[in-house]
Amino acid sequence: MRVVPSNPNVFMIAMCFASAAFYVAATVVMKLFGGFRFALLLVPIGIIFFTAARFEVMVLRDGRLGQVFLLIFAFEIVMTSFLAFVVMRETYTARKMSGLVTIVIGIALMLHGGGTRTAAHEGRADQLPTPKIETASMAPMPG
Repeated sequence: MRVVPSNPNVFMIAMCFASAAFYVAATVVMKLFGGFRFALLLVPIGIIFFTAARFEVMVLRDGRLGQVFLLIFAFEIVMTSFLAFVVMRETYTARKMSGLVTIVIGIALMLHGGGTRTAAHEGRADQLPTPKIETASMAPMPG
């Protein structure tokens, strides 16, 4: 079943966020239950990773690879850092905090978009100009 979003940008952001949330959940499960037998964790972690990948595939159908990857990765960094700080009581230096703020600003800039759109941005190869290819004459090599 294919979901048809009413607002593609909101759909893309929501699917990227959901994918990142499941990737983070798998990471937290591995961190919290690392002392257990690894074989017992394979099934729940596999299900969580499969769900994350499913959301990622849904958004990659119509989204741009670079933007989707960066959004998921940025959401993962922010969510993991938040959980590490709030739940696991890890501390951050001013330098690390400024790095996280930079990531959040980067997410905002990516989501805002801006600039002009071209056929190349939209992935419409049929509307791109066709390059003129000139061939050199193939004269025999002396010798």
